[in-house]
Amino acid sequence: MPIDFFNANLRQKTSGMLFGICDNQPACLEIHNTDNCGAKIINNNQRSILFIPIDHNIIITRANGETEKTCDALLRVESNSEIVFLELTIQRRNWIADKVEQLQTTILAFNSNHNINFAKRSAYICHKSYPNHKIEINIKNKFKKETNMYRLYIKYEIKIN
Repeated sequence: MPIDFFNANLRQKTSGMLFGICDNQPACLEIHNTDNCGAKIINNNQRSILFIPIDHNIIITRANGETEKTCDALLRVESNSEIVFLELTIQRRNWIADKVEQLQTTILAFNSNHNINFAKRSAYICHKSYPNHKIEINIKNKFKKETNMYRLYIKYEIKIN
């Protein structure tokens, strides 16, 4: 059965210069106070952005019927110019591999259900305690290859160009 990641009942639109994404299960958009958010989005050009909370809203199941872990949200920038998948975390140990897997699972399901050509594709693990953490190049390259050219980052602040 097809999965609609752009379900009209889930999405919110914003063009604010600064907003946050909070992991309130499901993730939510925070316009006013970004200090307690798991990610801060900087949108200086005030581009129109669709916010879609994925975790606890969009269910991806394995062939055996078990539910997959998914990332928290996605951002779709106007005119399909950019798509951003987000996984928010506060985990302290062994968090990178787990979060990479959640992003990859979600992106592969998205790719299977939507044939949209985005100019820029990225995935972010957002960790406030590690705002610019480095990822090993082999992990980044493997992720890019397996997800159809998505770039992987660990950042707390995400800039939309």
